[in-house]
Amino acid sequence: MQYSDEAIAVGCYSYPPADPRYQNEWNVANTYRLVSGPMRVTLWFQPVIYGDAREENGVSLHRVSPSSVFLCGRWNSAYTPDYLLEIENAATCERRVIVIDAKFCELEKVVRTQGGCSADRLRVDDVDWLGSELSRCMRRYGCDVVNARSGRRPDAAWLICGNVGSSRMMPLAQSGWSEGVGLIPSGACSLVPGGARIVIDDLLDLWGAPLPR
Repeated sequence: MQYSDEAIAVGCYSYPPADPRYQNEWNVANTYRLVSGPMRVTLWFQPVIYGDAREENGVSLHRVSPSSVFLCGRWNSAYTPDYLLEIENAATCERRVIVIDAKFCELEKVVRTQGGCSADRLRVDDVDWLGSELSRCMRRYGCDVVNARSGRRPDAAWLICGNVGSSRMMPLAQSGWSEGVGLIPSGACSLVPGGARIVIDDLLDLWGAPLPR
């Protein structure tokens, strides 16, 4: 089967607000669809993941938890991550979904390591799995969201930090087995001017959407 590059599609979609007290941003481009050969990539900026049956702008994820565990009945709420990335390989019919949140702080602060370990020497056991922003992101988007198309959770949840420091990546699944089966790890990374391109290339390779060399 032959594939060819197609024009990049960029669009602006206005999501119905999940809560009438809030308005979603609509006056900026928030949907990017890229096609190169068999690879099809869709990037959403600030998509809305509803707790009800709504699926807007091609987003098929749903929040499964209520707005409060202490309320009875169906109390729908929504999540609005900073980015949502869907990678599809038309040749293999493989589809991957990664949820991405952005934090304007240092990598060490979102990991909040026990004992104050620096991110350069971080081990998985050093991560604060109860109180850190990273653990909250993984619980929210790794456990509390389901894809209606596949019935599965997203493949990974990532935090992107953009304050001071150096550009580096911290995946949380690097065992021989996980790499052997192609498991996409969740994790966190920091991006700063001058070194961001290398980390972005590594992230895309890790997620199965490598850039042309």
